[in-house]
Amino acid sequence: MNNNKTIMIGSLVRDRAWILKVFLGRLLMLDYNLQNIGLWFFVNDSTDDSLNILNTFRKDHGTKFKFISIEEENYGNPTNIRRGDHRRILYKALADMRNILIDRFIQSGLEYYFSVDCDILLEPESLEQLLLLLDAPKYEMASALIYNDYNIGNIGNIMNVPSELNRPKHIKLKDKENEVNLIECDLSGAAIMFERGLLLNNRYRYEFDGIGEDWGLHKKTWKDQKKIISIRGIAEHLMRKKDR
Repeated sequence: MNNNKTIMIGSLVRDRAWILKVFLGRLLMLDYNLQNIGLWFFVNDSTDDSLNILNTFRKDHGTKFKFISIEEENYGNPTNIRRGDHRRILYKALADMRNILIDRFIQSGLEYYFSVDCDILLEPESLEQLLLLLDAPKYEMASALIYNDYNIGNIGNIMNVPSELNRPKHIKLKDKENEVNLIECDLSGAAIMFERGLLLNNRYRYEFDGIGEDWGLHKKTWKDQKKIISIRGIAEHLMRKKDR
């Protein structure tokens, strides 16, 4: 196991008290040297107990990690209703906040940035598996494949751009059930790791797009023919309280 590579895990946090303690507990269970992991939480427009949960976690476990940073900014952004004018405002705000986390990563001097939403529950081996994929010179980005459609099992967090289109389409995961656990894609999010060298290029940043802020970034990596490798089985996505 390669535990000597340094990683910053960055998460946006808004009204996630219902899952946050479980998410943080999974971070403590990572099969990795926690002293080589820095955590950066960006709390935004949260109305529940998320901030207090994070502060308590830092007080109780701060010395176990390389660092735990908690940043709070309240913008008055609309709730997560991704349609119409709400979507335009929300995707722009998400892009800006994700770029702030990238800036914090660059400033940290660490080697890898793992952007993970805090309703994603990581398996203990997740970091090791992603790093193994990034050891191959072919890839600078690796993601944990998770389902986005309330565990129905077809739509996930990976998309490809067909040759006849300039826009991504979901990879139908039911069609991939009998394939190996690794799937190449052009777009991913929710739980994706980047090599530092990629993000040192200021061109690779999130930006508004009607599909989502992730495509604002990955349309540039796609044009530059940079593929993402995604792996099954290292994370679980809980989108609703009743899924717990």
